Amino acid sequence: MSDSKATDIRELTLDQRKMENFKSYFYLIEAVFYFLQGIYVAGIQVYITYYTTKVFMLDYVTIATITATISVPTYLKMFTGLFSDRVPIGRLGRRKPYLFLGGILFIPAFIGLASIKEYSEVWLAALVVCFACFVIVDGTADALTVDVTPDEYASKMQGYANGGRYAGMAVGVIFSSILSGIIGWNIIIFVLALAAIGQAFVTLLFKEVPGTTQRKDLISIPAAVKLGFGNWGAWLGLLFAMCFMGAMGLANIVGPLVMNNTNQTIYGISTMVNYIAIAATAFVVGQIINKVGGLCNRNIWIMFGLIWVLLLPWLLVDGHWSNTALVIVANLTMGMARGIVTVITYAVLMRLCSDAIEGFMFAVFTSVMNIGLQSIAPKVIAYFGQTLNWGMIPALFTMLPLMLIGILTIPGINRSVAARLARETPPEAL
Repeated sequence: MSDSKATDIRELTLDQRKMENFKSYFYLIEAVFYFLQGIYVAGIQVYITYYTTKVFMLDYVTIATITATISVPTYLKMFTGLFSDRVPIGRLGRRKPYLFLGGILFIPAFIGLASIKEYSEVWLAALVVCFACFVIVDGTADALTVDVTPDEYASKMQGYANGGRYAGMAVGVIFSSILSGIIGWNIIIFVLALAAIGQAFVTLLFKEVPGTTQRKDLISIPAAVKLGFGNWGAWLGLLFAMCFMGAMGLANIVGPLVMNNTNQTIYGISTMVNYIAIAATAFVVGQIINKVGGLCNRNIWIMFGLIWVLLLPWLLVDGHWSNTALVIVANLTMGMARGIVTVITYAVLMRLCSDAIEGFMFAVFTSVMNIGLQSIAPKVIAYFGQTLNWGMIPALFTMLPLMLIGILTIPGINRSVAARLARETPPEAL
């Protein structure tokens, strides 16, 4: 790079450099990445369920131990993000070496899964490696998406991302649960391996922003942390992530309710419909949100109301579980609500991630989000639904106040982002 060109780059803000670097095909890369990831995620979940119950015939205590063990790598996601933030490898940049590494390490893990037909520590180790590779690839790809996406395009990018993810999950559920009995699990595992490895390598097509790929280009960690978490917007973002997206943890309760009150076939169909609805809605919302004013107060309140209107069909399902069409429609509309929530959540969080610790910040936000999804929402719903005997369906709507708290943080977050962009200075001045 010539001195004059380097000087020109330093005179631009980070968002301006992202805008100059951005290419329209980045949307397609993002969609393909998450489509392949969706196939892998849904497929590996079906694989684990089938093998632990039908092949290995393990007891529930052992299955719970396996679940806890393979989940360990997911708790370390923020550290993989921080590592790729701060340790670029030569001219290869900050992200791509780790994406390549994660993709390659999937290979021995899937060889182990395909060749082992009896439960053993080796099988469990292969599964742990799969999840570790997923954390490396997913965390690094999240950071790379933040790296290359200007604030203006965040909502649209998340539309492609979540549209691709849930479309892939719908395919993965159908492929793994239905075709496994026809073509056999070895072929299923091979296809899942291709999807897992492919997701890592497709992200290598992103072009990283000039001036961010080498260690000398990065601001110091204290400066980065101060920039990222030294403002009230980031802390509002943590509250937003836990409450707004966390409220949709109600979907984690709906799944078991459908399974317990219907049958496996209806559960499978309704889950597939739900994923397709999430994918389609996320894509549409991502396309149009900026065209109608972005995440302004008016749009936020309109979408908040729409989300809960779309969840109302579950009140009709309560006591009418034999009405299969109604169950499927309720899953369809819930999927639409989830699509709206997902795009808003990730678009807001992407805009809060600061230069030089993008991966770490995004992973922290999503970790806090998972607290809401997996801990707060299910426990609150179960408390009102069973302990207080409200009934599980009415208890789903106890999540409305939680989401409302998240909604109320968005105007403050928007002001914080606007203030950051207004005072953003070139990297060498930080």
